[in-house]
Amino acid sequence: MKRILYLLEIILGIALFLLAAYVFTSEQTKTISGNCIGFGSVLIVFGIGNLVYSFVLSKEKESALLKQKMIEVNDERNVAIKEKSGAKVNQIMTYLLSAFVIGLSLFGADKAIIICAASLILIKGLLYVLMVNRYARVL
Repeated sequence: MKRILYLLEIILGIALFLLAAYVFTSEQTKTISGNCIGFGSVLIVFGIGNLVYSFVLSKEKESALLKQKMIEVNDERNVAIKEKSGAKVNQIMTYLLSAFVIGLSLFGADKAIIICAASLILIKGLLYVLMVNRYARVL
């Protein structure tokens, strides 16, 4: 069943690629043609990769790998590492966004752009408060 889906993925990618080459040829549809080529190429490559992978891996080996992966994903040490690294990335991104907003204002960017960038910091702070409250109730 999966192999049929992979074949359909390849066929859809080829169809998008051909659609871009023969249907969307005018100057007005250049953007659509580029998108079709891009998405079609991605679908073809992923479809071929998944199809080859399905032939190489047996069902028993695939289920064993999936089981091992689930154990590693749910391992407490790995979960703690992911949570700590996510918190550190969040902290660094706050500083980077703040520097970005200050840089935009120093370079004389439009006020609307500065407000949009600054609103990202406010949204991040709001999401932080909401998540802390949610996890305080759940855990």
